[in-house]
Amino acid sequence: MEEGRTNACRRAGGFSLPEVLVVISIIVILAGLLFPVFSEARVSAKSTSCASNIGSLVKGVFLYASDYDDRFPAGKDCLDKYSAVGYSAEGLAKLRAEPLIPVVLDPYVRSADLYKCPLDSGLAVVESDFPTAATLTPTAFSACGMSYEYHTALGIEAVQLSSLTNPASVVLLEDAAGHWHGFEPKADVKDDHASFAAKTRGYRYNIGFTDGHVKNVDYDVKESAWRAG
Repeated sequence: MEEGRTNACRRAGGFSLPEVLVVISIIVILAGLLFPVFSEARVSAKSTSCASNIGSLVKGVFLYASDYDDRFPAGKDCLDKYSAVGYSAEGLAKLRAEPLIPVVLDPYVRSADLYKCPLDSGLAVVESDFPTAATLTPTAFSACGMSYEYHTALGIEAVQLSSLTNPASVVLLEDAAGHWHGFEPKADVKDDHASFAAKTRGYRYNIGFTDGHVKNVDYDVKESAWRAG
């Protein structure tokens, strides 16, 4: 009888060391399994917020167009300011004279925060023109007040919204870098083409089109959309 009471007291006094170690091991395993899930959920939520911002900016462009003979705003984006590529000498001179697009759209956009993607972590190259350098740190937004790339040619060439034959395929705004929306490392000017291609396979971009819809796409689809536009 005395021995039975002793065992009961030991049991009531708490867990044994092996039992505690088993519980800790289970907690560690569960944490390891759940952490990536929570991390991906956070990135997904911020990516959705980024897409929503682009949708609001597209609406701002439409409001501008309604006041200016259906024309797109003439302004440059962050990449045009620091690393303009693909322009003739005449086009480049005209581009340099234009203000940044947030300045042009200011009366039509309710908050400057809409120009900031929550996942914006800066960039080192123009991904659509690798390996052209574009060192925007710590974020593109802090460098020039905008996380997004604008289809500058629409404004520079005084294109009218109503003149577009397939607005659902013409890019208007997009994320300035694709590594923001995943877990692939940032592209760098030191990368060779094979390394760059391997990274971009995991990149994602939110794109706002000139018909108003916003879509999250991979690198290849993004590049095709720009060629179609």
